[in-house]
Amino acid sequence: MPGIPSPEYDAFRLLLLSGADDAVLVDASREPITLPRIFIPRWSRPSEHVQLFALKRWGLRIIVLTFFGEEPGGDGLVVAEALGDSAFQHFDDGSRWSPPEGLRHCEYWCGVKHAIDTVRGTTKESGPFSRFGWTAVFHEWLKTAVGPDEPMAFRQEFRQLNASPKSVLLRIRKRDGSLLWFKACDPIFSKERKVACALAALFPEHLPSIIAEHEAWNGWLMRDAGLPLDSIRGMREANPVRLMQTVGALQAKSIEYTASLIDAGCIDLRSPHLYKCFRNLLPALTEIVQAQIHQTPRRVRASDLHRIVDVLERTCQLLDEYGMPDGLVHGDLRPDNILVSDEQFVLVDWASAVIGPPFMAFEEIAMHPLLSSSSRASVLKLKSAYGQQWRGILSEKEIDLSFSIGPFMGSAMKICLLEPLLKTSYRLKPQFERHVRSLIRRLMSASTALNEKYRMSA
Repeated sequence: MPGIPSPEYDAFRLLLLSGADDAVLVDASREPITLPRIFIPRWSRPSEHVQLFALKRWGLRIIVLTFFGEEPGGDGLVVAEALGDSAFQHFDDGSRWSPPEGLRHCEYWCGVKHAIDTVRGTTKESGPFSRFGWTAVFHEWLKTAVGPDEPMAFRQEFRQLNASPKSVLLRIRKRDGSLLWFKACDPIFSKERKVACALAALFPEHLPSIIAEHEAWNGWLMRDAGLPLDSIRGMREANPVRLMQTVGALQAKSIEYTASLIDAGCIDLRSPHLYKCFRNLLPALTEIVQAQIHQTPRRVRASDLHRIVDVLERTCQLLDEYGMPDGLVHGDLRPDNILVSDEQFVLVDWASAVIGPPFMAFEEIAMHPLLSSSSRASVLKLKSAYGQQWRGILSEKEIDLSFSIGPFMGSAMKICLLEPLLKTSYRLKPQFERHVRSLIRRLMSASTALNEKYRMSA
């Protein structure tokens, strides 16, 4: 970990609370005392990094409560609670426990006061997982959820993968060594819990087993289902053909449940809804393509967008003419959302679950560099494994059509899933604009291929 800030790291002051939130851990190695400083790698899981930092430096097990942005002193502020009996612990590095008022001289004192008010539940940023002592409440619920016959070792060994006032992801190790996971979502994403629970009930072989729900926190407790596919061991155990068979089989099974899954909260992107959604996003998309300054990559014109809409309309009509069934599409099927154990695959993180043309899913799996080789032979092998799950449901001609429209419809789906962001000022962020323009270019390329095969546009 570097000693000075760099573009690869974000700097934070660590406000670590102990006792009845009346003591904070300070760096007293020199006067005046300050909060310890921590540098967190960007694009990492910051709460996990903070936990590891506290364990290595002080031997403390902590829970991260919340993060705040940059303060006048130039650093962000991460607020955490020390678990267990740590208030009387002594340290060899000059750190010690101090009343919060000892930091009055610091330029970030106002931020410290606001953070303490937040963990006491008296600010608008407060949430169930930013409150001091929430883990004790959770521990009591956990014992009830798993039953008295499953003793826990929660306080001694757990891993926090993300943290915010209203959401959390925890890995909990039981005394027998087995693992449980608890996930809670911000209420604005309340549908994810309902979708995950509905899918786990319908397709238990494809999702983690759910033990209990915590409705007040919009959370659910799950049994561990394996390693993420992007982990080292997970990649060794991965079998892309088997993965394709698993996804295709799940989607084929889902056909008869599409109405109930939409009721549970899956996003409705069946052909008419997909077309309407994309068309309604044209003003925002036009604004984004016109914002491009450089000539490379090729500038997208407003007329290109209208040609895409024409092809999309004709594609949706063609699907209706064939009477093609809709099915479940994950919407964000990347390696860290795929768990593997003993050659079996389980899918997690269904926040973007969609009901729509199912072959939209094939392209995002087959073209991912961690999931398959880009060679034609590899893609054909995966195509065969995936298509095999649809024989008996679709004719060979319908399977061929579905594969042909998959790249185009999949890119349109990705843009429609960005609708909440495209309707806010977030759409003006340069990095987001570049991402949207790249999706539009993929749509343009896919529409050209469709035109050559099916003459989709006038």
